[in-house]
Amino acid sequence: MVTTFNRATYEEKRKKTNRDDLEVKLFGNVEYKEHYIQTRDGEYICLTEIISKDYHRNTAPVLLCHGSFTNRRFWISPKGVGIAKYLRDAHFSVWIIDFRGHGKSPKSNNYNNNTTNQHWAYYDLPDAVKYIRQYTSHDKVSLVGHSLGGMTITSSLHYGWVKETDVEIAILVGTQYTHGKASLRDPLSRLIIRFFMIMYGYFPSETLGMGNEIESNIWMEQFLAYYIQRYEGRKLIEDIYWQFNAIKELKEPHREVLGPKIVNTKVVCITSSKDNVDPPEGAYQLFQQLATTKKKFIKLGKGETSNTDFTHPGMIVSKEAAKHVWPIISHYLLHHKMTEIN
Repeated sequence: MVTTFNRATYEEKRKKTNRDDLEVKLFGNVEYKEHYIQTRDGEYICLTEIISKDYHRNTAPVLLCHGSFTNRRFWISPKGVGIAKYLRDAHFSVWIIDFRGHGKSPKSNNYNNNTTNQHWAYYDLPDAVKYIRQYTSHDKVSLVGHSLGGMTITSSLHYGWVKETDVEIAILVGTQYTHGKASLRDPLSRLIIRFFMIMYGYFPSETLGMGNEIESNIWMEQFLAYYIQRYEGRKLIEDIYWQFNAIKELKEPHREVLGPKIVNTKVVCITSSKDNVDPPEGAYQLFQQLATTKKKFIKLGKGETSNTDFTHPGMIVSKEAAKHVWPIISHYLLHHKMTEIN
């Protein structure tokens, strides 16, 4: 549900962050702190720092970026289970972003106007990267994104909103933008979605069992327009980030294939043969579009890497992921061994 937004409350949280007297909290036995920062357009977002007293001082801090219908709980449960703890135990400095209107980041009075993936990519991620670099005194940050979190990373790097020189490596899990969702081909499905949006004033994905986070109506309109156009055969360069021109500073819609402007960043794309949400064909197409030669494509599944089938969320949130996928992510975060593929 959407609660009443109190700006004074979050301004005080931001001031506490600046004073560095943050309360230590617990996910199970995992200590963490909540850093509240204000974005360039005046919104407040929460960055969760997983506390580690023995992380690799010469290794870039890791920022985990969630996708749609979820928040920081995708990376670590209230009981302290998840890849965030795994990476902390592997001696990384681990941070988790709650994009605006998600998790601990408040749903402001502009929730249904500016809670879009455009804003994630243009404001939230660049401002988070800047803060973490300054707070940790590191020149670079490593980025890990699942699904739309991965597309946020890709878009920010492609358009230069996050500078490539500020990123050690980007790991994209279950990320693509060129293949639509079959369920949305049915007009009845789209009608039902809009019925819920009108009824609630937002899309109640948590109530419907689609995840642990609701989504704004403007975000859902982007979502529908984006995936429907894939099945109507429109050009692939009509990408999700410019459906509504929600950012006033960027009045002209960009119609570009994402990836060719990412020329120096190390990128690992991880997909699964059984991902029916963001299929491996789309992930491989995105991989091919990346201009950087420092890139690696990993396909999970039986007969592939890991010999285990993974669903879309299961590549991160599952016992099998803990065995097979988390070590892969940790390996590339630490070693950066890349294969040049033309």
